[in-house]
Amino acid sequence: MFKSSFAKYLTTFIVIILVSFLTLSGIITSMIQSFVTNELEVKLESTGTLLVQSVEKSNIISVSRDIGQIVPVVEPLTNFDKKFEVIVTDSEGDVCLTTVSVLSDAPVVDNAGRLGHIDVIKMFLPKEYNDGSTHFVHRGDLGGFLDGQYLVYAVPIMTGGTVRGYIMTLSSTVGEDNLVSHTRRAVITSSIWVMLAAVIAAYFITERIIHPLRIMTGAAKKFSKGDFSARVTVY
Repeated sequence: MFKSSFAKYLTTFIVIILVSFLTLSGIITSMIQSFVTNELEVKLESTGTLLVQSVEKSNIISVSRDIGQIVPVVEPLTNFDKKFEVIVTDSEGDVCLTTVSVLSDAPVVDNAGRLGHIDVIKMFLPKEYNDGSTHFVHRGDLGGFLDGQYLVYAVPIMTGGTVRGYIMTLSSTVGEDNLVSHTRRAVITSSIWVMLAAVIAAYFITERIIHPLRIMTGAAKKFSKGDFSARVTVY
């Protein structure tokens, strides 16, 4: 009886600890991912907004035609911070400039938009602001355009109240994903060790409680059979 009771309570104890640590792991990794993503999104947003403001000063009418005026605006950023990449599309989503997977310091330019196509409206989630402007956020590989997972922030180029194109600032999320993965693994590993320690402690504590009861039960059975020679040690 005691063994079955111990097994039942021990199993319940292990399940409670396991569920608690798995929940804790989920909460911690979710908080880390949210913090890192928000911080990265703020940087991409501010960078993209500054680039668009600089480009709009040139009163660009056609991104594909005036891409030569955009290149000098983009180059300083890509040379300054290698973690950030830039993609420029026209209003139809045809890519006219990209720094992604470029071996040289200069971005790849094609005013015919033959570098690829990105549908901002379909792929991105809109993010509206109080001033009436709308920016766009995407997390993924842009439908296979990118080799890996990225956080992409697209800001429309507006002149004369018309969208002329989009400037996208993006950064790989590999580092963020690795951080979350390592954190989750560390929490789970710690949980296993804590659970093992708790199970061992619970076993010895329970055994210390059950042992006297087992002796008393044996003595009571002997008494019931008329054997009064049994003795119970008082702890």
